[in-house]
Amino acid sequence: MLVTGTLTLNASYSAQSSNDIIFIVDGGLITWTASADFNVGTNSVFYLINGGSVSNGSGPCNAAKRISFGGSTIASCNGGGGASVASFTQINAAGGVNNSGPLPVDLINFDVTQTNRFNYLSWTTASEYNNSHFEIEKSTDGINFFKIASIKGAGSSNIITNYSYLGSGALNSYYRLKQIDFNGSFAYSKIIKSFGQENFPQLEVSVFPNPFQDRLTIEANMQDINFIEVKLFNKQGKRVQVLHSTEHQDGKAIIRLNVSFLPADIYFVHTLVNNKAFVSKVAKL
Repeated sequence: MLVTGTLTLNASYSAQSSNDIIFIVDGGLITWTASADFNVGTNSVFYLINGGSVSNGSGPCNAAKRISFGGSTIASCNGGGGASVASFTQINAAGGVNNSGPLPVDLINFDVTQTNRFNYLSWTTASEYNNSHFEIEKSTDGINFFKIASIKGAGSSNIITNYSYLGSGALNSYYRLKQIDFNGSFAYSKIIKSFGQENFPQLEVSVFPNPFQDRLTIEANMQDINFIEVKLFNKQGKRVQVLHSTEHQDGKAIIRLNVSFLPADIYFVHTLVNNKAFVSKVAKL
């Protein structure tokens, strides 16, 4: 069921079908003008996107204005009706609701791409509710996983949020995300796989000095250079600097970065020369 306008509930309604229902409120509004129950299938799901929302209309905001799944109240206007009942405000912040209450994280995608010697993990959420953080787990056999990184979540958000992490790509690797709420509950993503690279290509890009202090130099030795892009990531996978350059001569390009603003840490320099990518690991003192 797609709602792009306003759906006004002035009496109790039940939406039943042989299968549970997916409601998408796309920029629209579901509003209550009376103390009314909107009862849907047990495992139905609401998605609120592009500013879509649920709200109180006329009259007081109370627990009788509610959304129930198979007769069990999941949300009410003021959050009343039980300890696990969410409020309409919480639903709007989370971007949706299912039979367990506001969706902790609506994960749109989780992918891995290979960049020379490294695996670049990226994922996107459409909404988050009480999301403390993600833990990235890795395995070489797809069975036994171990934690390799922790990435802070957005808390509660109903906007698109992008995350990334850069890790070694030397071996066949399996990855999954462990999403952890502030209350300690957690859920896992799907498992994705990246094939290792046994023979790394000889690098044609040099990054120095390593370790560095205030300045970092990237030197590319290639013929027919027409474009260079340099991205600098910290070890949490957050991009901290980007530089585009078309200046070069005699098959060589030298880029000098002022990185005095960066704290001491481990960094990854992602250099794209024409359409060829290189990744270097460096440390700042």
